[in-house]
Amino acid sequence: MDNSINFKGAFLVKRPTPKLKDSIISVIKNKPQQVFDNITGKGDMLFVVRNSLDKDIAQVLRMTPNVKFKYYPTLSTKSGFDTQKPEEAKNILRAAANTAITTKNKLIEAVRKPLNLAKTSIRITQEKNLKLMQKETFLDFSDSKYQKNIDVQTGVCTIKTYTKDIITGNKKKHTLLTITPPGKFGICYAKYVPVSLEEPTRRIAIKNGTKVLEYVTSDSERYMDYLSGEYKNQQSIDKRFEQYVKEAKDYYKTQKEKKSDEGIIA
Repeated sequence: MDNSINFKGAFLVKRPTPKLKDSIISVIKNKPQQVFDNITGKGDMLFVVRNSLDKDIAQVLRMTPNVKFKYYPTLSTKSGFDTQKPEEAKNILRAAANTAITTKNKLIEAVRKPLNLAKTSIRITQEKNLKLMQKETFLDFSDSKYQKNIDVQTGVCTIKTYTKDIITGNKKKHTLLTITPPGKFGICYAKYVPVSLEEPTRRIAIKNGTKVLEYVTSDSERYMDYLSGEYKNQQSIDKRFEQYVKEAKDYYKTQKEKKSDEGIIA
């Protein structure tokens, strides 16, 4: 992502409830912003903001069920918006229509601030991640039946255990948990594959030892993707998650190559 467009944007929120409207107003109150009420004539509101307000509004939208919105990352308070000229504002939005983001996952990715990996210790980061995953899985990874490995070269943390082959009855190693190093925006991606086939595989995004989100697509979200015209271009959860995993690993590798002589990452 071009860092020059980080933390500026315009949010068109479709028919916000009074509660959602109040939540957004409380975030942007007393800060540089422009608000257009009922800009479409259908109760929609446009919030044009700058600085770090993007991520705050994005968080409000992420926590609001069934919200419909459009986020324009290339627009800002310097894009020519004038609250006295709503028609001109609509023209600006139309001109930027092909940049609009309409799903929560893409919104969160768009507003994240790049991570300064130079300040990150991969061992400390992964220990925090493991503490979170212990809570999520109700497992104690310090137990001798689990083998923990934090590979400083790749930044990847793995937990392995032994299982019994159903057919032969022989022991075999099973990768129970894999956690990537932080990607460009400080997000680590954990994939938990239970021993029991009755339990589902889980995919979780983690930042600073805190769960950001779990990659599960509900029926309502699939329907919203379909309505927004993104359905046919939508990758499966598995493919999207694996792409994030690859990007995180690649980013760590690139940063490690830059910083290895300084001994910062290990």
